[in-house]
Amino acid sequence: MNFLYPSFLFALSAIAIPIVIHLFNFRKFKRVPFTNVRFLKEIKQQTDSRSRLKHLLILTCRILGIIFLVLAFAQPILPTRNTINAGKQHVYSVYIDNSNSMDARNTEGNLLDEAKRKARSIAASAGLNDRFQLLTNDFEGRHQRLIDKEAFLRFIDEVKISPNKRRVDEVIARQKDLLSASGGGIKHSYLISDFQRNSIDESKLLLDTTLNITAIPVEEAKTVNISVDSVWFISPLHKVGETEQLIVKLRNFTDEDASSVPLKLFINGVQKAIGSVAVKAKSSATDTLNFKPEGTGWQKGEVQITDFPVTFDDKLFFSYQIDQKVNVLEINGNITKNYVQTVYQTDDYFQITSNSESQIDYQVIPQQRLVVLDQLSSVSGGLAQQLNKFVQSGGSVLLFPSFSGDVNSYNSFLTSLNVEKFTTVEVVANKTEKINLQSAVFTGLFETIPQNIDLPFANRYFNTQTSSNTRREVLLGMQGGKPLLSVTQVGLGKVYLATIPLNDSITNLPRHAIFVPMMYKIAMLGSQRYPLYYTIGKSTLLETAKLPAIERNEYKLKSKDLEFIPDIRNDESKSNLYVDDQVKKDGIYNFVNGNEQLACFAFNYDRSESDLSYYTGSELEKVLEAKNIAVLNAPADVVGKALQVENSGRKLWKYCILLTLLFLGSEVLLIRYFEKLQVNVA
Repeated sequence: MNFLYPSFLFALSAIAIPIVIHLFNFRKFKRVPFTNVRFLKEIKQQTDSRSRLKHLLILTCRILGIIFLVLAFAQPILPTRNTINAGKQHVYSVYIDNSNSMDARNTEGNLLDEAKRKARSIAASAGLNDRFQLLTNDFEGRHQRLIDKEAFLRFIDEVKISPNKRRVDEVIARQKDLLSASGGGIKHSYLISDFQRNSIDESKLLLDTTLNITAIPVEEAKTVNISVDSVWFISPLHKVGETEQLIVKLRNFTDEDASSVPLKLFINGVQKAIGSVAVKAKSSATDTLNFKPEGTGWQKGEVQITDFPVTFDDKLFFSYQIDQKVNVLEINGNITKNYVQTVYQTDDYFQITSNSESQIDYQVIPQQRLVVLDQLSSVSGGLAQQLNKFVQSGGSVLLFPSFSGDVNSYNSFLTSLNVEKFTTVEVVANKTEKINLQSAVFTGLFETIPQNIDLPFANRYFNTQTSSNTRREVLLGMQGGKPLLSVTQVGLGKVYLATIPLNDSITNLPRHAIFVPMMYKIAMLGSQRYPLYYTIGKSTLLETAKLPAIERNEYKLKSKDLEFIPDIRNDESKSNLYVDDQVKKDGIYNFVNGNEQLACFAFNYDRSESDLSYYTGSELEKVLEAKNIAVLNAPADVVGKALQVENSGRKLWKYCILLTLLFLGSEVLLIRYFEKLQVNVA
């Protein structure tokens, strides 16, 4: 125990005063003889031992009263772990959780406002020379330096709700980096948050004994919440004039069923569909919205529900593109009949370009959705390199081999893409027995399939050897497990591999009824598909078609409320747009070059914030204290006092005053009522 004013301890010599009074005022009893006691009707007997006990108790109360009175002036302090650092400069790194979940309300009001009050209370407990650092989920550059108390309080006032979310281990790592570079001083880390269950990853939260870390939870919010969790299309194909089917998934995070949640769909600002969804407690439900878009180009969608008081997840934005034309490039060898060109020329929706293998225009390859290699004599190294980039960036390649072609060049190209390669030629007639109706190529092509359907056959075909780690899917399978047509996912694109050429003497596939719709679907699926939406704080890289070099950069990302220039970097097949943390608000962002719209990107808030389930106080202590993180669960007006005690020691002078009054009061009671108490006890 330490004393703030130890010089007052000399006053303890005053305990000699009651001792001296006691010694000189001690009355001895004398015997008084009576000749006859019958005249004494009443006598109060008082023994020598009872009198001695009374005086000793009074003396004890006086001594203790003086002792605790002196101690009150000396101000004793009970040491804590930080008391040894008293008088030194302290450096405080304070994290305020400003994620969307902190916009909820509890009995004290808004959770973020309560967090701010607790941060101000920490500042109030600090000394004049102490330094501060404020940290939020935004990890702003201006928050990466030490400031004084006045600037710290000003920064607290500026904190607002942010779409970003950070785990506790990420925050601590950030705090340690700054504190380690701050030089001297006693370092403290404080975490003020609602501590949602998804904010702590115990496997990544490491035990640390080098830093004093204190978690300060805000009171959990008893708030109901229903969110628009996600959306997706039943079909990945989007064609002019065709009805779209959009699946909307809602999630109920409450303990009560939601019988009827109103749902609205807007496309390009026009309401296209409505719905009503029942969602059971702690579960999810889906609804299908049908609509017909107008025109081509980029479609900007928005799904809305009505739910209070948490509203940040009541909207979900998405965007997709309807192309006016589908570009297909056919590269052919020595063929007698060009079935590929004939198929795509019958529909104006497809823009077919044909090149012979001796005159290939490599510049047009990146603009295609599908490149068809039709019976080439060989696949040159230059063509293989260009197609590799094309597939990796999202394009599709369909290969019909030639039995007289250079199989080694085929296999070299296929091996570079980790696709199955050709081996021997099987000179045995075989027939297709299986259509993979689960694949996107054949989805929706058949209403019903007859049991004895006439499927394509082949008189000769290539055997193939599949790589162990290939992502192959057989689309048309022949008897004996032999593939007629397969597809392999490569990077963002696909490689379709046929084991037969389009030759009437070998197969009836080009004249079969399944051929035309199959080729249409392969072409329509054969391009990079932009995500329907991105998540703010997680998606910082956007990809788009390769942008041409220009003298003046006028590329911008624009929304209704925000406009900024992204960092653009081109590679050989596409352009990468880096947005970092510039997207703060959900919505549709147009990527433009001056007045020309190039793409649309939809951004939404992180849905992990929608789950408003928290650690209880005991659970939080169990998890964090095992990692040497203290938990201070106290109201805002108490936080500063508790931390002051933690840093300077527990001051006991108030308790000394109370004990002084207690012993002085006990002395008075003993003097007045000791005799009565003795009689009652007797």
